[in-house]
Amino acid sequence: MTTHRPAADVGASGYNYEHFGLEHRTMDRLDRPEVGQAAPDFTAQRLADGTTVELSDYRGRTVVLETGSATCPMYASRIAPMNALAEKFSDTAFLLLYTREAHPGENIGPHRSMADKIRGARLLAEEDGERRTVLIDDLAGTAHRAYGAMPDMLYVIDGEGTVVFRAQWNDPTLVEQALTALANGEEVLASPPPGFPATLPADRVTRGVAGAHLEPRGQAGHRRHGTRPPPPSTASAPSHPPPQTDPAGGPLSGA
Repeated sequence: MTTHRPAADVGASGYNYEHFGLEHRTMDRLDRPEVGQAAPDFTAQRLADGTTVELSDYRGRTVVLETGSATCPMYASRIAPMNALAEKFSDTAFLLLYTREAHPGENIGPHRSMADKIRGARLLAEEDGERRTVLIDDLAGTAHRAYGAMPDMLYVIDGEGTVVFRAQWNDPTLVEQALTALANGEEVLASPPPGFPATLPADRVTRGVAGAHLEPRGQAGHRRHGTRPPPPSTASAPSHPPPQTDPAGGPLSGA
Protein backbone atom coordinates (compact mmCIF):
# COMPACT_ATOMS: atom_id res chain seq x y z
CA MET A 1 0.00 0.00 0.00
CA THR A 2 1.06 3.58 -0.65
CA THR A 3 0.46 6.04 2.16
CA HIS A 4 -1.69 8.94 0.99
CA ARG A 5 -0.39 12.46 1.61
CA PRO A 6 -2.69 15.45 2.04
CA ALA A 7 -3.05 17.85 -0.87
CA ALA A 8 -1.12 21.06 -0.36
CA ASP A 9 -4.17 23.29 -0.86
CA VAL A 10 -6.51 21.51 1.57
CA GLY A 11 -5.88 22.42 5.20
CA ALA A 12 -7.66 21.48 8.39
CA SER A 13 -9.72 24.69 8.44
CA GLY A 14 -10.96 24.20 4.88
CA TYR A 15 -11.79 20.57 5.48
CA ASN A 16 -13.71 21.12 8.73
CA TYR A 17 -16.48 23.38 7.44
CA GLU A 18 -18.66 25.47 9.75
CA HIS A 19 -21.96 24.37 8.25
CA PHE A 20 -23.05 21.66 5.84
CA GLY A 21 -23.21 22.60 2.18
CA LEU A 22 -23.34 20.61 -1.03
CA GLU A 23 -20.22 22.39 -2.18
CA HIS A 24 -18.23 20.50 0.43
CA ARG A 25 -18.68 17.09 -1.15
CA THR A 26 -19.66 15.36 -4.34
CA MET A 27 -22.89 13.53 -3.68
CA ASP A 28 -23.19 11.43 -6.82
CA ARG A 29 -19.89 9.61 -7.23
CA LEU A 30 -16.76 8.24 -5.59
CA ASP A 31 -13.63 9.26 -7.44
CA ARG A 32 -11.20 6.88 -5.74
CA PRO A 33 -10.14 4.23 -5.02
CA GLU A 34 -12.00 1.99 -7.44
CA VAL A 35 -12.73 -1.71 -7.20
CA GLY A 36 -9.60 -3.60 -8.21
CA GLN A 37 -7.25 -0.85 -7.06
CA ALA A 38 -4.98 -0.93 -4.02
CA ALA A 39 -6.54 0.59 -0.91
CA PRO A 40 -4.51 3.68 0.09
CA ASP A 41 -2.63 3.14 3.32
CA PHE A 42 -3.15 5.68 6.08
CA THR A 43 -2.28 6.36 9.70
CA ALA A 44 -4.91 7.01 12.36
CA GLN A 45 -5.36 7.02 16.11
CA ARG A 46 -7.25 4.14 17.70
CA LEU A 47 -9.92 5.48 20.04
CA ALA A 48 -9.75 2.60 22.52
CA ASP A 49 -6.13 3.11 23.58
CA GLY A 50 -4.80 6.13 21.70
CA THR A 51 -2.23 4.10 19.78
CA THR A 52 -1.27 4.93 16.21
CA VAL A 53 -2.19 2.29 13.66
CA GLU A 54 -1.96 1.93 9.90
CA LEU A 55 -4.42 0.28 7.56
CA SER A 56 -1.58 -1.99 6.40
CA ASP A 57 -1.43 -3.43 9.94
CA TYR A 58 -4.52 -5.40 8.95
CA ARG A 59 -2.91 -6.96 5.86
CA GLY A 60 -3.87 -10.62 5.63
CA ARG A 61 -7.42 -10.00 6.87
CA THR A 62 -10.52 -8.79 5.10
CA VAL A 63 -11.27 -5.21 6.16
CA VAL A 64 -14.60 -3.41 6.17
CA LEU A 65 -13.88 0.31 6.33
CA GLU A 66 -16.75 2.73 6.93
CA THR A 67 -16.64 6.48 7.53
CA GLY A 68 -18.84 8.34 9.99
CA SER A 69 -19.21 11.05 12.60
CA ALA A 70 -21.41 11.87 15.58
CA THR A 71 -23.55 14.22 13.48
CA CYS A 72 -24.12 11.94 10.48
CA PRO A 73 -27.67 10.48 10.49
CA MET A 74 -26.85 8.03 7.69
CA TYR A 75 -24.01 6.52 9.69
CA ALA A 76 -26.11 6.45 12.88
CA SER A 77 -28.78 4.34 11.21
CA ARG A 78 -26.15 1.73 10.29
CA ILE A 79 -24.55 1.19 13.71
CA ALA A 80 -26.75 -1.69 14.89
CA PRO A 81 -26.71 -3.74 11.66
CA MET A 82 -22.97 -3.22 11.22
CA ASN A 83 -22.32 -4.34 14.81
CA ALA A 84 -24.29 -7.47 14.00
CA LEU A 85 -22.20 -8.10 10.88
CA ALA A 86 -19.02 -7.66 12.91
CA GLU A 87 -20.19 -10.43 15.21
CA LYS A 88 -21.19 -12.70 12.33
CA PHE A 89 -17.93 -12.22 10.40
CA SER A 90 -15.61 -12.28 13.40
CA ASP A 91 -12.46 -12.92 11.33
CA THR A 92 -13.00 -9.67 9.43
CA ALA A 93 -11.62 -6.36 10.72
CA PHE A 94 -14.50 -3.87 10.97
CA LEU A 95 -13.12 -0.34 11.14
CA LEU A 96 -14.95 2.95 11.57
CA LEU A 97 -12.93 5.95 10.40
CA TYR A 98 -14.00 9.04 12.33
CA THR A 99 -14.10 12.03 9.99
CA ARG A 100 -15.13 15.67 10.11
CA GLU A 101 -18.61 16.38 11.44
CA ALA A 102 -21.18 15.92 8.69
CA HIS A 103 -23.57 18.49 10.21
CA PRO A 104 -21.69 20.65 12.72
CA GLY A 105 -23.70 23.02 14.88
CA GLU A 106 -23.96 24.53 18.33
CA ASN A 107 -23.63 21.34 20.36
CA ILE A 108 -21.04 19.60 18.22
CA GLY A 109 -19.14 22.11 16.18
CA PRO A 110 -16.44 21.76 13.54
CA HIS A 111 -13.21 20.26 14.81
CA ARG A 112 -10.62 22.89 15.68
CA SER A 113 -8.28 20.47 17.45
CA MET A 114 -7.71 16.73 17.77
CA ALA A 115 -9.25 17.00 21.24
CA ASP A 116 -12.50 18.12 19.58
CA LYS A 117 -12.35 15.18 17.22
CA ILE A 118 -11.65 12.68 19.97
CA ARG A 119 -14.59 13.99 22.01
CA GLY A 120 -16.88 13.45 19.05
CA ALA A 121 -15.56 9.93 18.49
CA ARG A 122 -16.15 9.01 22.12
CA LEU A 123 -19.85 9.71 21.72
CA LEU A 124 -20.09 6.75 19.35
CA ALA A 125 -19.02 4.24 21.97
CA GLU A 126 -20.46 5.96 25.03
CA GLU A 127 -23.89 6.92 23.68
CA ASP A 128 -24.51 5.24 20.34
CA GLY A 129 -23.42 1.68 21.06
CA GLU A 130 -20.67 1.51 18.45
CA ARG A 131 -18.69 -1.70 19.07
CA ARG A 132 -16.39 -1.73 16.06
CA THR A 133 -12.82 -0.47 16.14
CA VAL A 134 -12.92 3.33 15.85
CA LEU A 135 -9.96 4.98 14.12
CA ILE A 136 -9.66 8.76 14.32
CA ASP A 137 -8.43 10.49 11.18
CA ASP A 138 -6.10 13.49 11.47
CA LEU A 139 -7.47 17.02 11.67
CA ALA A 140 -6.99 17.67 7.94
CA GLY A 141 -8.93 14.53 6.96
CA THR A 142 -6.02 12.89 5.15
CA ALA A 143 -7.47 9.37 5.15
CA HIS A 144 -11.03 10.54 4.57
CA ARG A 145 -10.06 12.51 1.48
CA ALA A 146 -7.95 9.63 0.16
CA TYR A 147 -11.11 7.52 0.00
CA GLY A 148 -13.48 10.11 -1.47
CA ALA A 149 -14.56 12.29 1.51
CA MET A 150 -18.17 11.07 1.59
CA PRO A 151 -19.81 11.09 5.05
CA ASP A 152 -20.89 7.43 5.18
CA MET A 153 -19.01 5.56 2.46
CA LEU A 154 -17.84 1.98 2.82
CA TYR A 155 -15.05 -0.15 1.35
CA VAL A 156 -14.43 -3.88 1.57
CA ILE A 157 -10.72 -4.62 1.22
CA ASP A 158 -9.36 -8.12 0.80
CA GLY A 159 -6.35 -9.59 2.58
CA GLU A 160 -4.04 -8.45 -0.21
CA GLY A 161 -5.06 -4.83 0.28
CA THR A 162 -7.26 -4.59 -2.83
CA VAL A 163 -10.67 -2.94 -2.91
CA VAL A 164 -13.27 -5.58 -3.82
CA PHE A 165 -16.44 -3.65 -3.02
CA ARG A 166 -17.34 -0.04 -2.35
CA ALA A 167 -20.46 2.05 -1.78
CA GLN A 168 -20.81 5.80 -1.56
CA TRP A 169 -23.48 5.19 1.11
CA ASN A 170 -23.15 2.16 3.34
CA ASP A 171 -25.83 -0.50 2.78
CA PRO A 172 -25.36 -3.33 5.33
CA THR A 173 -27.38 -5.78 3.23
CA LEU A 174 -24.96 -5.42 0.32
CA VAL A 175 -21.97 -5.56 2.66
CA GLU A 176 -23.19 -8.89 4.02
CA GLN A 177 -23.57 -10.22 0.48
CA ALA A 178 -20.03 -9.13 -0.38
CA LEU A 179 -18.54 -10.73 2.74
CA THR A 180 -20.46 -13.95 2.18
CA ALA A 181 -19.17 -14.15 -1.38
CA LEU A 182 -15.60 -13.61 -0.21
CA ALA A 183 -15.95 -16.27 2.48
CA ASN A 184 -17.25 -18.76 -0.10
CA GLY A 185 -14.58 -17.95 -2.66
CA GLU A 186 -17.17 -16.49 -5.02
CA GLU A 187 -17.09 -13.35 -7.11
CA VAL A 188 -18.24 -10.26 -5.23
CA LEU A 189 -21.24 -8.59 -6.83
CA ALA A 190 -20.78 -5.22 -8.46
CA SER A 191 -20.81 -2.17 -6.23
CA PRO A 192 -24.15 -0.31 -6.04
CA PRO A 193 -24.85 2.59 -8.41
CA PRO A 194 -24.75 6.18 -7.13
CA GLY A 195 -27.63 7.32 -4.96
CA PHE A 196 -29.01 6.76 -1.49
CA PRO A 197 -29.28 3.08 -0.53
CA ALA A 198 -32.70 1.55 -1.09
CA THR A 199 -32.88 0.31 2.49
CA LEU A 200 -32.88 3.83 4.00
CA PRO A 201 -36.31 5.52 4.19
CA ALA A 202 -36.26 8.86 2.42
CA ASP A 203 -37.75 10.71 5.40
CA ARG A 204 -34.80 9.69 7.54
CA VAL A 205 -32.45 11.36 5.07
CA THR A 206 -34.40 14.57 4.62
CA ARG A 207 -35.27 15.09 8.28
CA GLY A 208 -31.93 13.99 9.71
CA VAL A 209 -33.59 11.89 12.39
CA ALA A 210 -31.96 8.57 11.58
CA GLY A 211 -30.90 6.81 14.73
CA ALA A 212 -33.62 8.44 16.82
CA HIS A 213 -34.08 5.12 18.57
CA LEU A 214 -30.62 5.56 20.05
CA GLU A 215 -31.54 8.61 22.07
CA PRO A 216 -34.68 9.12 24.18
CA ARG A 217 -36.79 12.26 24.39
CA GLY A 218 -36.62 12.94 20.66
CA GLN A 219 -33.22 14.60 20.78
CA ALA A 220 -31.49 12.53 18.10
CA GLY A 221 -32.38 14.80 15.22
CA HIS A 222 -30.78 17.75 17.01
CA ARG A 223 -27.68 15.85 18.15
CA ARG A 224 -27.20 14.47 14.65
CA HIS A 225 -27.08 18.01 13.31
CA GLY A 226 -24.96 19.32 16.15
CA THR A 227 -27.61 21.79 17.30
CA ARG A 228 -29.45 22.38 20.52
CA PRO A 229 -33.09 21.26 20.74
CA PRO A 230 -35.67 24.07 20.80
CA PRO A 231 -36.70 25.25 24.27
CA PRO A 232 -39.85 23.67 25.67
CA SER A 233 -43.05 25.48 24.84
CA THR A 234 -44.48 27.68 27.58
CA ALA A 235 -47.99 27.38 26.15
CA SER A 236 -50.46 25.43 28.21
CA ALA A 237 -50.78 21.88 27.02
CA PRO A 238 -54.29 20.74 26.11
CA SER A 239 -55.94 18.68 28.78
CA HIS A 240 -56.64 15.06 27.84
CA PRO A 241 -58.08 12.36 30.06
CA PRO A 242 -55.76 9.44 30.77
CA PRO A 243 -56.25 6.46 28.42
CA GLN A 244 -58.58 3.78 29.66
CA THR A 245 -57.01 0.45 30.51
CA ASP A 246 -58.19 -3.10 30.47
CA PRO A 247 -58.12 -5.25 33.63
CA ALA A 248 -54.56 -6.39 32.77
CA GLY A 249 -53.33 -2.82 32.91
CA GLY A 250 -52.76 -2.33 29.16
CA PRO A 251 -54.46 0.32 27.00
CA LEU A 252 -57.79 -0.59 25.51
CA SER A 253 -57.87 -1.19 21.76
CA GLY A 254 -57.96 2.12 19.95
CA ALA A 255 -56.88 4.11 22.99
